[in-house]
Amino acid sequence: MELRKILTVVVSALMLFSAIGCGSHHSSGSMTIREETNESIDQFFVKGKTTVAQVESKFGAPDRVHEESGYLFWIYNFFSMVARPTPEVLLAAIPGVAIPATIIGSTVPVGTTKAGNLTVRFKNNIVEDYDFFRLDQ
Repeated sequence: MELRKILTVVVSALMLFSAIGCGSHHSSGSMTIREETNESIDQFFVKGKTTVAQVESKFGAPDRVHEESGYLFWIYNFFSMVARPTPEVLLAAIPGVAIPATIIGSTVPVGTTKAGNLTVRFKNNIVEDYDFFRLDQ
């Protein structure tokens, strides 16, 4: 019986240590703008000169396209999240490990989130304006 308890703890500990390095990853949207910064976007675009072909060559096809009042809008979006469970959450899964309920109740998975949006407004296939937003948490 004692051997069974030891094996349970050892297997649980191995699962814990392998899970600490693991997490979940979710990405969606246009990965071509994922690594862009405000500076790199400003360096690429020249209002009144950059063409539709140049934008498509650099960023690929947009996620959405629409026309309004004689303007063509190209919209690129991306979202990426990597979540890792906190050690307290993982420890709570090991049999015989007691963690105060206040700690378990206050812990959530932690990780990083990146999101961004690039909207380009064209007039006669030339960039008239653009807007770039990026969030890194």
